[in-house]
Amino acid sequence: MNKRVLILAIVTGALSLGFIRVSDGSMYARIARSLELMGEVFRQVSLNYVEDVDPEVVIESGINGMLRTLDPYTTYIKEEDSEDLDMLSTGSYTGFGVMIERIDSGLVITNIRQDYPAHRAGLRIGDRIVTVDGASVDTLVPRELRKYTRGPLHTDVRVQVVREGRPDTVSVVMQRASIDANSVSHFEVLQGGVAYVKLGRFGRKAAIEVRNAIDEMRSAAQIRSILLDLRDNPGGLLESGIAVAKLFVPKGSTIVSTRSRDANESRTVVADTDPYEGQLPVAVIINEGSASASEIVAGAIQDVDRGIVVGRKSFGKGLVQTVVPLPGEAQLKMTTSRYFTPSGRSIQRIDYSSFRKGKGQSNDTAVFYTRNGRAVRELSGIEPDTVLTDFSFPAPVRHLVENNVIFRFATWYTASLDSIPPQSTLDKIVDAFIRYLDAVPPAKRSPILGSLAESRRVAEIDGYPSSVIRSLEQTERLAEREFQRTIRSHSEILRPYLEREVRHRFEPERVRASLDLRFDNMVAAAGRILASRRYALFLEQPVAGDQ
Repeated sequence: MNKRVLILAIVTGALSLGFIRVSDGSMYARIARSLELMGEVFRQVSLNYVEDVDPEVVIESGINGMLRTLDPYTTYIKEEDSEDLDMLSTGSYTGFGVMIERIDSGLVITNIRQDYPAHRAGLRIGDRIVTVDGASVDTLVPRELRKYTRGPLHTDVRVQVVREGRPDTVSVVMQRASIDANSVSHFEVLQGGVAYVKLGRFGRKAAIEVRNAIDEMRSAAQIRSILLDLRDNPGGLLESGIAVAKLFVPKGSTIVSTRSRDANESRTVVADTDPYEGQLPVAVIINEGSASASEIVAGAIQDVDRGIVVGRKSFGKGLVQTVVPLPGEAQLKMTTSRYFTPSGRSIQRIDYSSFRKGKGQSNDTAVFYTRNGRAVRELSGIEPDTVLTDFSFPAPVRHLVENNVIFRFATWYTASLDSIPPQSTLDKIVDAFIRYLDAVPPAKRSPILGSLAESRRVAEIDGYPSSVIRSLEQTERLAEREFQRTIRSHSEILRPYLEREVRHRFEPERVRASLDLRFDNMVAAAGRILASRRYALFLEQPVAGDQ
């Protein structure tokens, strides 16, 4: 049987099965007619298109096109793309122990795990990956890099990186290892006895890790409150979010409700055990990167008035996915229900069904009430009890941080160093930074310098008189002097931040995380609230919105 005849036989057989027991205008009939149409298009393309086509590629494109009409969380996952789901379930992945982000058009290492291959090979935060086993990866996004870095355990791979400040590339050979993907990335007791726990994801052992972290801190110091940091936590396993919430909410409290298309599949989850910690004040920090299981935890703690939520409004993902196995080791991650917080509110930000029907997003927000009568709104994510800001830097310094100028400076400054420079050298680090700024494009240094440079360039291209060009150049020089004066005026703020970035290139992961907390405005503000009368007022008074 040749290829075309085989394809025709498969399609015809599948369609004939689809018509069994279908003879009316029911949903089954509509499904059958749709399958008949799709099968006929597939048959025509496979048999008559001007060139041979790969039927697997055509079908996969059709699957992805079909799923795009639903929501972005319903996805087809090929076997080779299933590592994220496996990591949540097993708590580990195969790789080198690095975190990669795209910075200034390059794939840059932003975190390195202690005692894993990348750390042992001498790679550093700030290194830009350019090749993996000879393949150029400069144009990839971080997710696409995984097919090069992940693979069978204990296999070697050669990686080339560019380190700003060095004229040559750095080439290392690393052996792939099993990397622990811990849910808790950092914990420590802060000033005032605040037990700080950073939860980066909701893997299988998230609740155990949170409990163990608090136990370890309690054995080392007296803790007076708990600060759970869920910023930029995209979620994970629903059951893990429920388990974390159970650590804190009273027995008998509703944690979350899920409602499915089939009412028999809907359920309400209630805390069936006494909480691990039911007395100490609790605050949860969220931001726009907190989603799904993070919102379950924050919503439960807020709605039963077990603690307060601070930070910025969360992402707003109130949809639950179920993973369905498919032939060929593939999987379908499909939205099967919506979840609701204990007060009954949905925090789903986007109504995808309205968009499918050509309707706009509704701006109506129903009001619900917590156990103590505080008003909370739905359809907008979890709104914090009090809004906090990330940065306390002056605008000129904040611009340099947000444009990765300080990050790149630290890479350049340490390129030829093997260890942290002595304090006498670090005391002069602001001078070195200002010299480094001379080579930084104007727009990266300051929006004003960028605008002036662009105005002069346009004037030169358009043939403006030389007097205009000279006037613009004079204004640029004046702005440059003022910029340097402004940066120096912020030396007391800038110096410790520059030192922190330099130390990041050498210090262990836990020390780096602790250094970061010194500059974390949200953590500092949350700690002050936990230690003040304001905490009790949030829970006692029926208030809503920002404070």
